[in-house]
Amino acid sequence: MDRLSRQVRRSQSLLPGRVLALVTLVSLLLASCSSAPSPRPTSGPSSTTGSPTNSADATPCAVTRHWQPPARARLMTGLSTHNLLGPGPVYPGVYTDPGRWRRATVVEMSDPRYSDVPRPKNWLGVKVLWKISTAYRGPVWISGSRVNSSESMKFSGGAAVSRVLHFRAHGAWPSQSFVPEPGCYAWHIRGRGFHLTLVFRAVCLADRGAKPCG
Repeated sequence: MDRLSRQVRRSQSLLPGRVLALVTLVSLLLASCSSAPSPRPTSGPSSTTGSPTNSADATPCAVTRHWQPPARARLMTGLSTHNLLGPGPVYPGVYTDPGRWRRATVVEMSDPRYSDVPRPKNWLGVKVLWKISTAYRGPVWISGSRVNSSESMKFSGGAAVSRVLHFRAHGAWPSQSFVPEPGCYAWHIRGRGFHLTLVFRAVCLADRGAKPCG
C-alpha cells in the first residue's frame, strides 16, 4: 500500500511539468505559423489603381485611316478630291494642314476671338465642308461624341448650335464642328442605307486670331 501511495504522489508531482512542456510546445508551433510568409498571389487580372483614364490625351487615338481614291468619290466639279476620309458617300473637308490631316487624321481646331457664326463659349471649333458624292441623293445626319465617353460634340450650320447637323445631300454643305477640349472624337454620319463612324484627334491650334490654348 505504501508503495502504491508513493507512485501516485510521484505521478502528481510530474504532472505540472508535463503540462508546462506541452503548453510551451503548442506556443512555439503557433508562433512559427504566424511568422510564416504569406502565400504569393496566383496569376490573374491586376487590380492596380491609378491607371490612365479614357481620355484621348492619355492613350493613343485609334483614328480612321481609310482614304477614298478620288475617282471613286464622284464629287461635284470644283470640289477638292484630296484626302477624302472614309468610304463615303459623305466626306469631311477640314481646314487643317493637308499633310497632317492625311498622315495622322488630326483636326486642328481653335477658339477664335471673333466668329461670324454661333458657337458654344470656350469650345474649340473648325470649319468643315461636307462633300457628298453625286451618286447619293437623300438626307444626311451628322452627330459626334468623344471616344469612350458619352460627351457629345456640337455643330453649326450657320443658324444655331445643335448636337445634330441635318441637311439634304446636294454637292457640299458648309458647317462648323465643335469640341469642348482637345482629345479623341468621332463623327457619326448617317444617311439612307449607310452609317459611318470617322475617328479623329482634335488638337488646339492657337494663332494670332485665336485665344491661347489652355
